[in-house]
Amino acid sequence: MNWAFELLGLRPDADAASIKRAYAQLLRSTRPDEDPEGFQRLHAAYKTALAQVNTAAPAVVAPPPPLGSNAPSTPATPSTATRPEPQAVAQPRPVPTINIGALAGEVIRVATGDSRKLTAWLQARQEFWSIQVKQQTAQAVMQRLFQQPQAMSAESLNALLKFFDLDHVLSGINPYALQQLRRRQSLQWELTPEHHYELMQRIQLRRNGRPDQRALQHYLALLQQPLTWLAVVKTVLRGGALDRLGHFLQALCQGHLDDLPASFDRRSVQFWYKANHAGAMSGPRFAVNTLRVIVIGFVCALLASIVFAISFSAGSMPGKDALRLASTFSFAIVGGVVGVWLMIAGWIYLDDWQGLPESTASRRPWLRRLLIPALCTIGFGLHELGASDYIAGPMVFVSLFLALRRFRRRYAPQAPRRALRLRAMLPWIYLCGIGISALIHLQTDSDFPVVPAAFAVTLCTWLADMWRHRAHVHPRFARS
Repeated sequence: MNWAFELLGLRPDADAASIKRAYAQLLRSTRPDEDPEGFQRLHAAYKTALAQVNTAAPAVVAPPPPLGSNAPSTPATPSTATRPEPQAVAQPRPVPTINIGALAGEVIRVATGDSRKLTAWLQARQEFWSIQVKQQTAQAVMQRLFQQPQAMSAESLNALLKFFDLDHVLSGINPYALQQLRRRQSLQWELTPEHHYELMQRIQLRRNGRPDQRALQHYLALLQQPLTWLAVVKTVLRGGALDRLGHFLQALCQGHLDDLPASFDRRSVQFWYKANHAGAMSGPRFAVNTLRVIVIGFVCALLASIVFAISFSAGSMPGKDALRLASTFSFAIVGGVVGVWLMIAGWIYLDDWQGLPESTASRRPWLRRLLIPALCTIGFGLHELGASDYIAGPMVFVSLFLALRRFRRRYAPQAPRRALRLRAMLPWIYLCGIGISALIHLQTDSDFPVVPAAFAVTLCTWLADMWRHRAHVHPRFARS
């Protein structure tokens, strides 16, 4: 085992204290992060030399002959007198087994605390002097964090990645998954009560220039408790409460609802997010707006009832007639307001449904593709059969508007510059369509074929849109 002493620069008879001093001096120039192989060899020599010193036995020397003896002294042969007895080969002590799972759990526990103490704690642990243990611990730590993110600040995560050499593109970690992990852990860190101030500063939740702790607690409680219609009614009836809740939810997770911790109720989060999300007519948005419309209708009916009550008190109308007219007029107002809203909601849903890309998965794609020509053909057929233009005209022009909007919305992503020109022309096209439809109602005896012309424009627009997306209809059309 002289190689260990030679590597340490010592004599074979050196003691344990000399070995430790030599190892400490050589450790300054042989760092594990700079020379892993050299460090492992130095560490092995250190352990081997200590083991040999602790287990070595003293040499056996033959005693000298007694004084005054006349017996001739027998010269000692090298094999018996001067050669020491063979010593047992020193075996290195087994390295204690390191529990990687427990070590990874301890690393995560320290990382969730103060970020300034994390780096010093990691560098002081002797287990990480072994490159193999360090790599295995890094894999265990990241695997646990991906499976169950912890409340950890961005500074702590950066220090953790830097120590384990995972802060570069060649570390083997998916950058998108790492970005999602950063968002989740930072969000959980901000949602802890001691860091609510940082959260309110980030999302700018203020009232009178100060962080609004009361509003934060209310929003968090509303998103974490199960969804109830009583809470929906209270939120909708409070002026601006729904919009403020939507702004808070959007600022909290930037639209990444999956990043929210498990303490948030998923059904409640999905409902409030869709209720405030402009664009498609989703179920929550329809329910919230329907509730608003009903409230508006009842307010209008109440005002009408007050007017009829004043007329009754003035004596200009009998009591039974005033009550009957008030009830009839109130129901008519509520029904009219709700009916108008249902027409608007139906148009928004139909327009969104027709504007979906062809690549969108759908159970009945041909129903979406053939609705416009079917509706236009039915309207044109009724017109040719002599039906009233009040029935045939709206069907044709509704299909025309749907075809134009469908062509614009599905054409813009493929050719942005040309789509901008077409988008600038579409308002004038809509105005012309409205003017023509008004002429149909006012001058039914006009000789100009308005309905046939609208029918032809609708079919041409629909065919142009389908030709641009012919590859989705059948693969063989993609070659043409």
